[in-house]
Amino acid sequence: MSQPQPKSPVVSPHRETFTYLKVVVAVLVSSVYCCGFAFEAFAAERFLVKTPVLSLAFSPDGLNLIATSQEGLRIYRWPSLDPISNDEVEAASRLIAEKVETPHTVTFSRFDSVFTVAGGIASQNGALLNFSWPEFEPLQYSVAHSDSVMAACWMDAAQIVSGSMDGEIIIRANVDQTFGSKSMSPTLKLRGHSKGVTSLCLADDQHLISGGIDHTLRVWNLKTHKVERTLNQHAGVITDLAPSPVISTPPIVASSSEDQTVRLWQPTIGRLIRFTKLEATPLKIAWLANHDRDQINLLIAACSDGTIQIIDPQTATVIKQIETDLKRIFSLTLHPSDDSAAVGGDRGQIIRINLDVK
Repeated sequence: MSQPQPKSPVVSPHRETFTYLKVVVAVLVSSVYCCGFAFEAFAAERFLVKTPVLSLAFSPDGLNLIATSQEGLRIYRWPSLDPISNDEVEAASRLIAEKVETPHTVTFSRFDSVFTVAGGIASQNGALLNFSWPEFEPLQYSVAHSDSVMAACWMDAAQIVSGSMDGEIIIRANVDQTFGSKSMSPTLKLRGHSKGVTSLCLADDQHLISGGIDHTLRVWNLKTHKVERTLNQHAGVITDLAPSPVISTPPIVASSSEDQTVRLWQPTIGRLIRFTKLEATPLKIAWLANHDRDQINLLIAACSDGTIQIIDPQTATVIKQIETDLKRIFSLTLHPSDDSAAVGGDRGQIIRINLDVK
C-alpha cells in the first residue's frame, strides 16, 4: 500500500481499502516551539464506517493502536495508521459488536497481556469483554450493570473496576492471573453518585476517583470501600479524569467537565489546586509525560470544537492550541514513549498528532 501524500484531499472512491488523507494543520512556518515543545498535527486514516471513534488505546509496546466504534474493533500500525486485518481481529470485532454493542472504553491490564472493552446498551445493560493480547482470544465476559459502562480501569493485575450510567461502580476480581475463568463475577458494588458515573481513575493504591453526571468527584477508600470525600466545585457533567504521571504525596488528579473547565486536584485531601476555563468543552484529557527533567509534564485536552488544548499545569494556562479538521473529538490517547497522540472524530476519523520534545 502506498504511503499517504501531503495535501492530497481526495482518494479514488473505487479503492476497496481504507481511505487516507494527510494534511498538515496547526503549523506556523515549519514548526511551532513553545516551552521546549514543537507541535505538529497530521490528519490521517479514516474508517470505512461513519460512526464516532468512541475509544482509543495504544498497545503496551506502542506499535499498534486499538480503536472502537459501534461497528466493533479496528487495529492500526503506528505511526503509519495502516489497518491490520486478519481472522482473529475480525472475529473479535464481531463479538464486540454483538456482546458490547456500544464500546465506550478500551483499556489494558497491568499485565499488558489482556485488554478490556467495556460499554453496553443504554438503559438496558453494561458489559465488559476481556481479550488476550496480541492473540485476540476472548477470555471473559460480564454483564452486571443495568446501563452502559462509560469507564473502566484495572486496579491491579487481577481486579478491574467499572462505572456505569446506572450510578454504580463495580469491582470485579478474576479467578487467577492466568485469566482462565470464562466469566467475571462482581465482588463489590460501590454506590455514591446520585446519577451516572462517567469517569474513573486510581489516584494511588488506596484511592479510587470517580466522576459523574451529578457534577461531583468522589474519593473512594479502597480499604473501607466508602466515600472519603466529595468534590463538588464543578458546575457540569464530569467528562474525564487523568492521574498525574508524577508520583507525589498527596497524589494529583486532573478532571474535565462540561462547565468547560479543567481542574487540578489533590483529591485525597480535598484540595483544588487550580483550574482553567476553556472556550469549548474538554471531552478527554491526558498527561504528556516529559522525558526531559528540565521540562514539565503538560496536560492535553481534546475539546468539543475539534481543537487540542495544551495546558501548563503549573499555571493552569493554555500555552498552545492545535486546530484539527474534526468537528468534535470523541477519543484521545497518548503514545507510551514517542510524544505523539491519536484522537478520534465523529465520522470515523483518526488523527495522529506529533508533540516532539526539542
